[in-house]
Amino acid sequence: MDANTIRAFIFLVAGLIVFFVPHEKIYNFQASVLAKFHIKYDEKKRGQVYSMYPKLGAVFILISLALFTFSIFGSITFR
Repeated sequence: MDANTIRAFIFLVAGLIVFFVPHEKIYNFQASVLAKFHIKYDEKKRGQVYSMYPKLGAVFILISLALFTFSIFGSITFR
């Protein structure tokens, strides 16, 4: 299995999770991780962050598609 194929699977899973999991659960997980590392974040920007998650999921899915095509067609040598 090519390294780009593995990366594509990782980006695909991350994109599908971010795209389909409810935004409140993702935000709560993000806030708990930031609290464990003692990183301050602005609670007022919660609405802006919610609108970002579907776009981020779409970007991850596009990256995974690009990596899949590169792993398939990058290994083919043309003579």
